[in-house]
Formats: sequence, C-alpha cells, structure tokens
Amino acid sequence: NDLLDILVKHHSFSLSAPSLFVMECVQMYIPDEESRHILGSITSQLQQPFVALFDPIIQNDSFGQVMAKNLTKAKIITNPSMSLLVSKTLQSQINKLFQCGFQMVTGCDFMTAYETIMSSDDRKQANMVEMLDEIEEWVLIMKHYCFVVAGRSCKESNVRKSDNHNDSRYIALLKRFCSAGHGGSLGFRE
Repeated sequence: NDLLDILVKHHSFSLSAPSLFVMECVQMYIPDEESRHILGSITSQLQQPFVALFDPIIQNDSFGQVMAKNLTKAKIITNPSMSLLVSKTLQSQINKLFQCGFQMVTGCDFMTAYETIMSSDDRKQANMVEMLDEIEEWVLIMKHYCFVVAGRSCKESNVRKSDNHNDSRYIALLKRFCSAGHGGSLGFRE
C-alpha cells in the first residue's frame, strides 16, 4: 500500500489506468505472506492491473532441492516462509495469483515457453549460443523457472457508464494477454 501511495502522490500514478507490473525474480526474495500482500494490494487498489512475473520454481525434485540448498547457502533463502519455498510449483504460483484477486491467470515453465511462445527463427538463433556443455542441464534449468501473466478487470461498482467502452476494450485486452491456445497474444498452450 505504501508503494502505491508513493506512486500516486509523487509520480502521478493513476489507480484507474491499466497498469502492468513486471516482477522479475522478485517473489523469491520475500516471505510468501509479503508476496501475497503486495499482489493483494495491487488487485484491491487498482482498477485494471496486469502482472507479468517470472520466478524460480524449485518443485519437488532433486534439482530443485539442490537449487534450494544453494540459495540457502548464499543466504537468499533465509527462512522456510520464503515465497520460493512456499510457492514452488507453476500451479502454486498460478493459484496464488487467483487467491490474491486476479481473475485471469496463465503461465508455463521456461522450457514450454521456449517450445511454444518463441518463434522457430528465435529458437534457431538461441540454439546457436553455446552456454552449456549438456543440453539436459539447460532443459533442467528451463523447467525450474516460470513465466506467469495475470489480470483483473474493473470492479463493476467503479465503472461509470461513460467508461463501458474503455472497460470492454480492457477486458478484450485482458483476455488476449492471459489466454492460452489460438488467439492468445503470448502463445501459451491450452
């Protein structure tokens, strides 16, 4: 709430304008309760919020356990309530966004994004980069990060009759942004 108040007061931020929040490996550094508070504040105070996030998902496998161990050793994970440990799967990330008030949510792991969202030309260019000796290692890493998008439409009580046209355009944009399958603007699979 404090951040939104600062944005409104000092930076002419409008709570009624469509707003995109990009969260690049943000949640992993904070307790899950704080993550939920931030996301809930966004959906409760903004009329037309979008969120695009990517975060590690340590899952329940040995690779994820090694990730968690290394992040604990590096003092990135400082207690068991960290969001990285609580929301450790793609489905738990999606569920959290729904629970925090977003109406439409979709996502995938990075490997799925690589296979479905990137064009064949982009994949060819990416394949020319030799950053790892083993493709299996790269696939493991890609399966342990997620890309998730979410949005919420205007609350009915906040929409004036003159805003109906803008609200219907926003809802159409929201559906394209958060849709899976043919017609989704980001290329998520069903």
